[in-house]
Amino acid sequence: MNTNKPVTLNPLAEGQMVIIIARFVLVLSSLFLILADTESVSFGVIRFEVMVILLLALSNFYLVAQVLTKRKTLDLVIYGMGLADLVVISVVVIIQGGFSSNVYTFYFPALLAFSLAFPMVELYLYLGATVTLYSMICLFTMHNMDDLQTLIIRVLMLTAIAVCGNHFAEIERKRRNAILARSFGTSSEEAQIPATVPAVPAHPIA
Repeated sequence: MNTNKPVTLNPLAEGQMVIIIARFVLVLSSLFLILADTESVSFGVIRFEVMVILLLALSNFYLVAQVLTKRKTLDLVIYGMGLADLVVISVVVIIQGGFSSNVYTFYFPALLAFSLAFPMVELYLYLGATVTLYSMICLFTMHNMDDLQTLIIRVLMLTAIAVCGNHFAEIERKRRNAILARSFGTSSEEAQIPATVPAVPAHPIA
């Protein structure tokens, strides 16, 4: 009997590949935007931004190595990388002008990736941190109060991406857990069927 076999999926372990892909997209897109906007910032700032992005890419190769070697990645490491992504996106937004920067769109793939991988509580904490940090950046860089309506719409879009992604992931996770549970139940029942053993005389025949 395989009674110790798990019949549920770990959201972080299941969504690790999603996180890896999203982070590589974030790295490549950030590098493109940084190198495409070299006229408005100094060389020292560009060098700092590139170093931060490259460190982000190197940390992502750690996740790739864990997947290839089929080793479990510590949850705290994934949470830390999520916070690193949030900080990097926010720094690029600030350098690109804050509210006027279109780099805020990078929050969308980051939130979508983590909505598919993070449990609900951790996701909403991450969403709250993202919305709070971006709102503070925009409030300090707005030109007038008419931009407040635009900020509210952007925040609502970020929230909708996270909520819808998490809802879809939860439905899909429950469906696959149900399939695993049914398969596990069937194998357990089969394992409990006694094998047919030929009868052996209790005493030798003289």
